[in-house]
This record gives sequence, C-alpha cells and structure tokens, in this order.
Amino acid sequence: MKRRRFIEERIAYALRQADTGKKVVDICCEVGVSQNTFYTWRRKYEGVEIKTMRACRLAGFSRSAWYKQPNPNE
Repeated sequence: MKRRRFIEERIAYALRQADTGKKVVDICCEVGVSQNTFYTWRRKYEGVEIKTMRACRLAGFSRSAWYKQPNPNE
C-alpha cells in the first residue's frame, strides 16, 4: 500500500484543532488519519511553525536537527 503524505498546512490544522479543545477522535475522522498518526504528528511537530516544518522536510532534516543543542565538548 502506498504511503500517504500530508502537507504541512494540513498537519498544522489538525494540531490547532486539538489545541482549541476539539476531540482527537473527531479530528482524526475529519482529516482521515488514525489516532496513532495524530499523536505521532503531535510529538513530532508540536511547537514548530509551518515554514520550519517545510524547510526542514525539503532539506531532509529530522526533528532532532531542528532543535540541535550545542555540544559542550566543542
């Protein structure tokens, strides 16, 4: 089965809906994803702007690269 890709705006919309107090079950039905996918998005993208999500995806960075902490040994 081909993996479905969601654009950043759709992911951000789903996360904003949850912030307003809408039930996760209702959001998942509306967007067409499982609750597991929604919670993965929340863990991965919470607190990140759409511009940053898109730029990092296009550059091939993971979430850990977005918040790279300085190395104290350098």
